[in-house]
Amino acid sequence: MRKISDIELISGLSQGDIESYEILFERYYSKIKGFAKGLTKDECAAEDIVANVFMKLWYNKEKLASLSNLSGYLFSVTKNEVIDHFRARKYLIDYLQSLENDYTEETEPEELYDSNKIQEIVDHVVETMPDQRRRIFIMSRMEKMSNGEIAEKLNISKRTVEKHISLALDQLRPALGKRALIILIASILTL
Repeated sequence: MRKISDIELISGLSQGDIESYEILFERYYSKIKGFAKGLTKDECAAEDIVANVFMKLWYNKEKLASLSNLSGYLFSVTKNEVIDHFRARKYLIDYLQSLENDYTEETEPEELYDSNKIQEIVDHVVETMPDQRRRIFIMSRMEKMSNGEIAEKLNISKRTVEKHISLALDQLRPALGKRALIILIASILTL
């Protein structure tokens, strides 16, 4: 069987051919993931980055007809996705630091770090969550499962898992207040 060239695959892809896209995906997935993982040192981040790269490849397929170096293009898009990943992470860390700086001296130190009280609040809010959101939040935060593991176990997409966790945090935010939320989010960043 003759190996189909990247140029032929790009031509097929630019016309919306799914088979060309699948072949390109199979051909480049592990290379792109390895590159992203080497830069981020994070398996989950690398998987997300690769998903974004191939999603962009599909969405921009009509514009790729004149592309002559697919490998260079994919690695360039991957590098930009890695940069975006680190920017988003830095933004979150800066945001958490700004929240921490907003903390006032009038707040009692015991109140800030009373983990039992925080846990009671979290437990109460979690009990009120819809079943799927509660299940995902518990698997993520209490059973320390990764988003990928949760998605696989529940047979749903990783993006669905991320959305439920985001909604759960949105639901917890008003109940916890700033300082307790900082502690909760900081624990997420260390997973």
